[in-house]
Amino acid sequence: MLNELIRQMTLKEKVGQLNQRLYGWQSYEKTAEGIQLTDYFKDEVKRWDSLGVIYGVFRSDPWSEKI
Repeated sequence: MLNELIRQMTLKEKVGQLNQRLYGWQSYEKTAEGIQLTDYFKDEVKRWDSLGVIYGVFRSDPWSEKI
């Protein structure tokens, strides 16, 4: 099953899976209208023409400086 999925993926999709950056709190911000993606995050997706995974969104640690 996994091998079939990998065979169906393009090279671009496979390389995109390597983009495992920790966007965390930099990916969104709270505004009066609600939650919105940040320009930083949008620029990163545009720069790489995709993104592999989003993780670390609800972090509370020294790197995010959030509690």
